[in-house]
Amino acid sequence: MPVMLIELSKQEPVWGEPYYIASVKIIYKGIASRTFPLFVRDQRDLLNKLKVEITKIKFIDYMYGLDEVRRIIT
Repeated sequence: MPVMLIELSKQEPVWGEPYYIASVKIIYKGIASRTFPLFVRDQRDLLNKLKVEITKIKFIDYMYGLDEVRRIIT
């Protein structure tokens, strides 16, 4: 499943650990989602959060069909 990483921005707060804001777009069965942000600490965190988002889309497809996926993610 193609995932487009559109932008990655490093945030360094005065207090706390630095984190990244990743702007991503998921393409599922030819349907492109709108661009949405993921707040991540590192590459592993990004991959885990992408897996969760992809699983959500697959579950919606399994339960409600492709028309519902198109309605929700676009």
